[in-house]
Amino acid sequence: MLHADVSALLLAMAALSLALGLAFGVVSRGSDMHPLRLWAGAMLLHGLAYALLIQRGTIPDWIGIVLANLLLSLSYALVLLALVRFKNARLSAWLIWGPLPVALAVFSWLIGDAPTRLLSASVIYGTQHLFILYLLLQRGSRDPDRGPGQNLLLSAEILVTLIFAARILDSLFGAAPAQSLLTMSPVQTLTYLVGFACLLFASLGFVFMVKERADRTIEAGKRMLTAIFDSVDQSIAMFRSDGTLLRINRVGAERFHTTPDKMIGGRMADGMAPEIAGPRLAAVARVAAGGQPECLVDQRAGRTFRLSFYPVAGEPDLVVVYGADVTEAIATETALRRSEEHFRAFFERSMVGMATTSPAKGWIEVNQALCGILGYPRDELLQTSWDALTHPDDLAADVAQFDRVMAGEIDEYAIDKRFIRKDGSVVYAYIAARCLRLADGSIDYFVALIEDISERKAREAELAQQLAEMTALNRKLEEAQNQLLQSEKMAAIGQLAAGVAHELNNPIGFVYSNLGTLDVYLKDIFEIAAACESAAAKAGNPADFAQINALKAEKDFDYLKSDIFQLMNESRDGLARVRKIVQDLRDFSHVGETQWQWADIHQCLDSTLNIVWNELKYKCTVTKHYDTTLPQIRCLPSQLNQVFMNLLLNAVQAIPDKGEIVVSTERVDAATIRICISDNGAGIPRENLKRIFEPFFTTKPVGKGTGLGLSIAWGIIGKHHGTIDVASTVGAGTTFTITLPVQPPEEALS
Repeated sequence: MLHADVSALLLAMAALSLALGLAFGVVSRGSDMHPLRLWAGAMLLHGLAYALLIQRGTIPDWIGIVLANLLLSLSYALVLLALVRFKNARLSAWLIWGPLPVALAVFSWLIGDAPTRLLSASVIYGTQHLFILYLLLQRGSRDPDRGPGQNLLLSAEILVTLIFAARILDSLFGAAPAQSLLTMSPVQTLTYLVGFACLLFASLGFVFMVKERADRTIEAGKRMLTAIFDSVDQSIAMFRSDGTLLRINRVGAERFHTTPDKMIGGRMADGMAPEIAGPRLAAVARVAAGGQPECLVDQRAGRTFRLSFYPVAGEPDLVVVYGADVTEAIATETALRRSEEHFRAFFERSMVGMATTSPAKGWIEVNQALCGILGYPRDELLQTSWDALTHPDDLAADVAQFDRVMAGEIDEYAIDKRFIRKDGSVVYAYIAARCLRLADGSIDYFVALIEDISERKAREAELAQQLAEMTALNRKLEEAQNQLLQSEKMAAIGQLAAGVAHELNNPIGFVYSNLGTLDVYLKDIFEIAAACESAAAKAGNPADFAQINALKAEKDFDYLKSDIFQLMNESRDGLARVRKIVQDLRDFSHVGETQWQWADIHQCLDSTLNIVWNELKYKCTVTKHYDTTLPQIRCLPSQLNQVFMNLLLNAVQAIPDKGEIVVSTERVDAATIRICISDNGAGIPRENLKRIFEPFFTTKPVGKGTGLGLSIAWGIIGKHHGTIDVASTVGAGTTFTITLPVQPPEEALS
């Protein structure tokens, strides 16, 4: 019968586990050895568990049984975790650590029931090994092929799983008593012997797996290095200190018109002229001896090569030589250097300010011209930023364009702005800025051209002032011409009115005189007729008197006698009105009056109303509110009459059907009077209010107005040193307010 001493088996198992754990722990100190460290931990826990089982009977059962079995379960969990990490597999944490609390509960509860406890232990440990088998049978993402190490580990795990299955069957159906399972059971003895061998084989298998992966990694690294070595577009070679070639890449061999295999093992001097090979061999020897890199430059067949010699760390007899064909690079560097020199000369000697600036608005580099424009030494200017030197009134516009560039909307912009110089003076500058972007689209820096345009701005301001003066002079000339034309027209009207008045005054005078004489004659005739009637009634024939009475009745003599004098009165009133119109016409035109004089504004308004009455009477009523305390003022009456006539005609034309015009005067103070002319017509739209005094601006149809009336009125009131204002509401009416001084300044009178 197969049996052995259990204590000796447990001691051997504990010693093997501890030895494997310590060995694996030492080996796994390197990087990327975490799975092996987990395996080392599992072996140490496994050996500690068996050490506790050996002490059973001398230590409490909760240590010798419960803690020992818990450590065994934990060691299997660590083995499972090591395989998960090694194979980069996915496994639920419950499957890894779940058996631990189960083992703790089962062994604590069954501490006094040995057969059931042994059966439960076999089930728990067997289940954990089934999980290990499951992982081993899976193909991990980092293990495309199953190697000998994994096969050895898989075989060991299969045997262990079968042993636990045998223990379960032996516990359920075996004839041996429970006590014998702890001492002399053949199954127990076989379990320990096979477990001893499986533990050793499983650990060796895992070590082989780690080594196989390391070998694959090294081989892949070699292949990668070889691929990189041969794909470099410059030559790379490795030499011994005596010049023997150990390795060269394809490009290096092609430069000698051969292949790497034919060159390896030869010496550097082979196939080279002594004057070329000598400096190279010397450089290899110096680098190998001194451990410091060196560089050489030589030329062959019209090409320039830069040879870099590097020592190999840990290999004092080896030197790596990197040979680069720098012909194009040197040509590019030369061209770049010349371009840089040309740019630097242009940059520094330019008469225009030039600078590079950062996205943070600071100066990166500035030329002397810009320093002169801004009045700063170069060192001080580089410590400032362009926004700090920009005039506050121009900063917002400049920053707005700068922000558009930063946002990617534009790449360049130009602007006129002002800088504040170091001495506090202001300089005008034209700025043209453009950004240079990196590959990711972000801004690297700005290039800016800054031109001093102060003189140009001064000339522009001077020209603008001259233009404004010429425009104002032209406007005054135009107004004067318009006023002259209007004055000439009014003068012609006045002369015509004076002539008409003169021609009318004579017939009106003798007609008026004759009407007076006729009135006297008629009174005398009617007296004589009355006397005749009285005498005939006393002495005449009654029949003849009856005939006279009949004639009187037929002619309505009594009515004629009373009506004829009423007709005479009406004729005299009509002639008086004609004489008044003629006089108002003369007063309105003031023919020959070009001198300033004292005038009654009420008389001027009344004469103007009388002249335009025919235009007003059919469309409106006129209401007058005159201030009785209004003084006479020094003025040109004919020109003021022209203003009043224009405002009255505009007012009546603004009334669509029937309306009212209100004329009012007011004494503002001792030196000022005010005249208001209001209507309740259509009103003036807001957009036209600012333009109504412009020459030739009119809203009337073609042929109905010239647009000069209010412009001339503005000029006349201005000539009197007064003001004319307008207030209007569409649909409600318009009010023109004229303010005049009682006594204009002396310069106005001159």
